[in-house]
Amino acid sequence: MRYYTLLDDHSVVPCDDLTKWAQGFETTLRNIKQEYVGTIYISTVFLGLNHNYSENGPPLVFETMVFGGKYDQVQYRTSTYAEALRAHILARDEVRRTWYGRWITFCNFLIRKHT
Repeated sequence: MRYYTLLDDHSVVPCDDLTKWAQGFETTLRNIKQEYVGTIYISTVFLGLNHNYSENGPPLVFETMVFGGKYDQVQYRTSTYAEALRAHILARDEVRRTWYGRWITFCNFLIRKHT
């Protein structure tokens, strides 16, 4: 199955009618979670299409992606809403670790420079 719909209870169901899928896709809240860590944007969305192009494994219908910084364009695709939230948290925590680490290093440099 290629097309999927996200229901209000966050479950994902296959949809074999392209017209019905497209109509539902227009009204589905597809943005799961978005946030900035400094200037780096992290986004998790419902794709609605299966991005697992092999015949093995579950459909990959959610995507977490980082825009900017060390992990720019890194993406991770998942099958369930819960997995998508977890992927978002993991991506955010890793970006925070690297971004804030650099920020603290920079601030310490400024403090030393001006004391």
